[in-house]
Amino acid sequence: MSEPDKNKRVADVKWERPQEYTEGLYAAPIPPGPDAPAPLFWLIVDGEELFFVNSTDAMLKRVSATLGGFETCDDDVVTVNNGDGYTYKDVRPDEAVKIEKFLAIEDSDWMFQITIHIVSDVLGKMKITPPMEKGKVSGQVLLWNNNEPGKNVSIKTVQE
Repeated sequence: MSEPDKNKRVADVKWERPQEYTEGLYAAPIPPGPDAPAPLFWLIVDGEELFFVNSTDAMLKRVSATLGGFETCDDDVVTVNNGDGYTYKDVRPDEAVKIEKFLAIEDSDWMFQITIHIVSDVLGKMKITPPMEKGKVSGQVLLWNNNEPGKNVSIKTVQE
């Protein structure tokens, strides 16, 4: 699971609409073209690592992520969390920051949910929670530029 001491940043990450958003049974109702919505915040998977991407025009003062989850065995439930998780200051536009690492074999039976906290001068304080998943957290759009959350994503404004 997580390695909080292994923070990683990747600059100049650009959105490319994944194929599942444009064709097939699960295509999102998003028209192609220059007026199509684009993500402000999204998750991308690179191997075993999960990254949060800031596609806004503003620097984010702070991005932090914590992971929780559980596994059941008969009548027993075992919970897990990654403690303090990952925290970054001054996340630039089009910058991706690593927020978790999953190990395919070891983590495959666990149910995971990640919570992302954002502090921004432009957007304020936000708590973003994508849907719970088994064995990982998938790449997905968290917030579109039309202020619509991604599919099954919870976004809450956090008051001071």
